[in-house]
Amino acid sequence: MLIATVLTALVVGGVVGAFVAPQPAPSADSVSPPSDGLVVSSTGQYCLGNTSEYDGWLYTTADERGYDVSFNVTVVHGTETSLNWSVDSMPNDEYVINLRTQSASPETSGSAEPDCTVGTTVVGTTKIPANYTTVRVAVDGRTIATVDRDGTLPELQEIETAVSTASETNTSSTYKPP
Repeated sequence: MLIATVLTALVVGGVVGAFVAPQPAPSADSVSPPSDGLVVSSTGQYCLGNTSEYDGWLYTTADERGYDVSFNVTVVHGTETSLNWSVDSMPNDEYVINLRTQSASPETSGSAEPDCTVGTTVVGTTKIPANYTTVRVAVDGRTIATVDRDGTLPELQEIETAVSTASETNTSSTYKPP
């Protein structure tokens, strides 16, 4: 009976220890740089209302295969533009999540009757290698959030308001829904 109890305790201890034990830091070559590894959900154009009410974020956290990077950004833009996105590997192990405005096709552009501020909210996630130094979110080339790697602790950078594109800095984008 004593032997069965000891063996049971060893098995249970091993199973619990496997789940509770701290995970090692991810290795630098455990994940290849992303190609099209960016998963995104987008609202498409919509009327924003008060642009100061849109909070966003950039978040990184380590796992055993690299780092998971997630973000949420609301971008103010014109009715004749839409957003596209990519994650790009830069020199010095830096990664940039690029959100770019582009001319929209006539089917996706808004009405010519302006009556509200137009924007798009983009939420996404990607995986990057463990040897990264910096992750940035940029809108039309302008950096709006940066996280520098600092060990394996999760990092969060807030984006405090809806982000205006360079062309929307001095004017308001408007859109009248159909």
